[in-house]
Amino acid sequence: MLFQPIIMTGDTRYAYASGVIRAKETRLLRKADFYKLAEIPIDELGKAFEEAGYYLKNSDNPGVEDYEAGLVEAERETLSLIDELLPDSRLPFYLKAKYDFANAAYLLKCRISGEKPQDAGIVHIGNIGVTRLRRFFAAGEKEKIPDEFIHSIEQAEQEYDATKNPATIDITLDMEYLSLLKSCLEKSRFIKEYIGLKSDLLNIKNLIRTRLLKLPYGFFKTIFVPFGKLPPQFFDELSDKPEEVVSSKLSVSYLGRRLGDELAKAIREKSFLDFDVLSEAYELLFLDNIKFCPFGLELVYAYWEMITFEINTVRRIILARLSGLPEEKIRRIIPYGYL
Repeated sequence: MLFQPIIMTGDTRYAYASGVIRAKETRLLRKADFYKLAEIPIDELGKAFEEAGYYLKNSDNPGVEDYEAGLVEAERETLSLIDELLPDSRLPFYLKAKYDFANAAYLLKCRISGEKPQDAGIVHIGNIGVTRLRRFFAAGEKEKIPDEFIHSIEQAEQEYDATKNPATIDITLDMEYLSLLKSCLEKSRFIKEYIGLKSDLLNIKNLIRTRLLKLPYGFFKTIFVPFGKLPPQFFDELSDKPEEVVSSKLSVSYLGRRLGDELAKAIREKSFLDFDVLSEAYELLFLDNIKFCPFGLELVYAYWEMITFEINTVRRIILARLSGLPEEKIRRIIPYGYL
């Protein structure tokens, strides 16, 4: 068994919220639903999208923007539901912060490149209003921008200045957000261990990113997320080793042989597609532990993660279909962790 079951006693304060979430879980898409989106004739894709539970304003010959609007609306509705279920919890704030960091990464890269930010690159869901965020990046206005958030952006800028590679902005802000999430939700063993898994997977990917981008190993050490089971020494030993050694070392860790093989493939092909899909499958397998929670904050958090995976998988399938990608390639982007 890849992950040992985590038995949770539950928290009666979240009994009602947990009941609502359990009902919502039954409507999550299954593998057959994703395959339907991948296989159905393109002129019926909009109908299948709506049957999967997503809103489509323009159902006549919908384009990328129409599908994206439906997916963003699903994210917004889920966050609104969590707000209603947890009025006294800070969890909704930290979930929305994910979009603040994503918007910050986009706006920072636009400022550096001199490009004008486009609405399509910004998600209007976070805690910080988009207009306020635009002013911050355009004129340095800091009103109602949290100091911790400003520090994260400054850290990303410093890493970019040192490397001159825009990818370091995404890498750094990924690490900063995970650090924020961990600091706020570490009291739950389930959430703590899940963030540990996410940290290990992110560190593994960032190690290879660092190598493929030909960045110094010192850069990886600055973005290392120290919340996982794999210690810094594990990565130090792999900093300059060939792909076979990296794969072998990872294969004997708790993450196993299959991830090691996919990592070696990512290094050879300079593509993270299969590694990312497998990483998502690992996270989904871990989230399956939530069936051992009778009621609690963990249930709400796990549902948020699962619906996010669903939305992102649907997003990739839709983009692939509209791009004319063949069915066999589209199937590859569906994590095997789905039943």
